[in-house]
Amino acid sequence: MKKGLCGLVLLAGLLLAACGEEITIAVDDTASIELQSGMTGESITITDADTIAQITDNATSLRYRYIGEPDSSGWSYRIKWLDADGNVIGELFPYGWHAVWNDGYYEVSGGTIDEDLLAELLGED
Repeated sequence: MKKGLCGLVLLAGLLLAACGEEITIAVDDTASIELQSGMTGESITITDADTIAQITDNATSLRYRYIGEPDSSGWSYRIKWLDADGNVIGELFPYGWHAVWNDGYYEVSGGTIDEDLLAELLGED
């Protein structure tokens, strides 16, 4: 019986590992954020340090579990972090409990991206 239970525990562990790696995102040295609405196409560039910190702290406080290739069927917002030279540090497309981060599709845990804030910043509220 113990052998069977050990095998079952090992199999469960392997299945969990195969479901996807969990990551946190890092966007250090951000100078600006480009925020774009997927509904209107409206975009703004954010340079205010407090607003950048608010968006960044929200996104980096969450955990992301890789679940596959990005789904390009549409998106609500795009958040693009840029360094002082205008180079892209990272790009996030939130979908409630899911998100595309750079080139991967992730399930989000520990909360969600504050889309109310994003809508407010874009004047969509």
